Amino acid sequence: MKTLKFLAVTLIALVAIFVILGIWAPKDYQLERSININAPEYIVYDHMVHFKKWGLWSPWKHFDPKMKETYQGADGEIGATYHWVGNKEVGEGIVRNIAEGDNRMEYKMFFIKPFESEAEGWVMTEPLLEGTKATWGFKAHYSFPYNVMMMFMDMDKSVGRSFEEGLLLLKEVSEREAKYRKDTVLME
Repeated sequence: MKTLKFLAVTLIALVAIFVILGIWAPKDYQLERSININAPEYIVYDHMVHFKKWGLWSPWKHFDPKMKETYQGADGEIGATYHWVGNKEVGEGIVRNIAEGDNRMEYKMFFIKPFESEAEGWVMTEPLLEGTKATWGFKAHYSFPYNVMMMFMDMDKSVGRSFEEGLLLLKEVSEREAKYRKDTVLME
């Protein structure tokens, strides 16, 4: 009987701690990363705003090169969508361009698998004296009990690292295109 009471008290204490953590834990999360790219702003922005070009620099494309991708709407314009279905690492989801202007695109992301959730994201460029600053970010709201689980995940480390990898790929792709365009002009 003592063991049963001990288990009951322990279970109640654990549930109480979980609920208290749910009240205390942050519900909103935001992450943003930037990189300087030695390429004209129009080249960098073109890669960031067109979903069909995301495969050239998306770090998740490397987790599943065979993932199925479909596009709807006028790519690069408000209302365009990108739908992917991949392996366990990339899951399934939809991205929709919801706003665009002033060298910034905002999108809404709907994750379907491995679990349903939503996030808002953005990509933007800023001209520099030499090159372009590219920024990629997202924010999400996690209600109880997901906010408690998020306390034990290092989103800044996992998602932040993926954003950094993606921006490095974007830098490589954009600088390669800028060099190609420059070389092509010189040859004419």
